[in-house]
Amino acid sequence: MDYGRNRLEVRVRVRDVSRQGGLAVYVDSRPQKPGPELVLLGPISLGDYDWKVLRITRGWKPTTHELLCGSDLRSRRATDTARVVIETGCLRNPDTFDLRTGKVDERQQWRAPAQVRVSVKTTGGRSRDWSPAAKKLHPAVGRA
Repeated sequence: MDYGRNRLEVRVRVRDVSRQGGLAVYVDSRPQKPGPELVLLGPISLGDYDWKVLRITRGWKPTTHELLCGSDLRSRRATDTARVVIETGCLRNPDTFDLRTGKVDERQQWRAPAQVRVSVKTTGGRSRDWSPAAKKLHPAVGRA
């Protein structure tokens, strides 16, 4: 995981990118509140498209509020890896689009956090794998 001036980058090694599966990267940018605030959800092996960054609830469940900010998800079959990029604008309380109602919620943005923590979940078939463990976050990483 790299957290720089303009983005958070998470690299994930999976068993077999060519198998259909999903990826969820949870991001905690507010250590004073329990749990992560957002999640990037998407397929690992279907051509690297149709991912979303969503707000989540305290129970680690995605909402229908998509964050209006830059992100990217790319997988490489040759190395069985996925690369997730979440721009720091996503960590600054960006505007959201409600997928259910079609309304945009404009929000007051704040400064990007000094550090972030992540958790990664991969799914495929009947298997599910978490890093570091189910609903646990890796230690905080500061901005470079």
